[in-house]
Amino acid sequence: MTSIKNLNRYYFYISLLATSKVYLSSIHTILKNHLEKFIRTAVSNPNEKEITTILEVFKEKTFNRGDVFKESYTISRTLGFMVSGGAKVFVTKKNGTVTTANILQENKFMLDLISIKTKEPTAMGIEFLEPSSVLVTSVTDMDRLLEQNLTFNFLYREYISEIVVGLGKKHFSFLTSDSKERYQFILQNSPHLIKKFPLRLIASMIGITPTQLSRIRKDKKT
Repeated sequence: MTSIKNLNRYYFYISLLATSKVYLSSIHTILKNHLEKFIRTAVSNPNEKEITTILEVFKEKTFNRGDVFKESYTISRTLGFMVSGGAKVFVTKKNGTVTTANILQENKFMLDLISIKTKEPTAMGIEFLEPSSVLVTSVTDMDRLLEQNLTFNFLYREYISEIVVGLGKKHFSFLTSDSKERYQFILQNSPHLIKKFPLRLIASMIGITPTQLSRIRKDKKT
């Protein structure tokens, strides 16, 4: 009788393991499909073999709120593609003060461009704001793709263009606008950020204190 029970227990664990593998494989496929869809949307007439090569170098990872994707004053060694969730890009000053530079959500790449280009540490860091699913690859594999994969080159170029335009708009906004106008810019261009994330992060993004932002929001309601 004991041997039969042990045998049944053995088959139960085998079945459970097989089910887990199928589940993980399904999750893996869903994440990769998300990236593939993004590639086909961003790149006109992408090469099918090159898409497969891109998908092969990315591995799925999950992160919890508070997990750090890149520490400040370190060299960037990984590239991430956000499938779901949210993260903040922040800058840590020498005195320890942290400023939020941007908030990333789905269909956004996660990397420190300056660190990757210079191979040097920067003050930029990336921290998750909520449970997130991310496709991750190494900078080494990314460089290999840039050398050999035209589809990834187009994708990367589009990403660089988006970053440059975004930084340019933000820079000109800080030079030419007051805090109320900068808040209005966020309202018009990224209203979902205000609904989803703490206002202290929004205040940091536009260069004011949370108290000042509260006053601005109160004045808009009156």
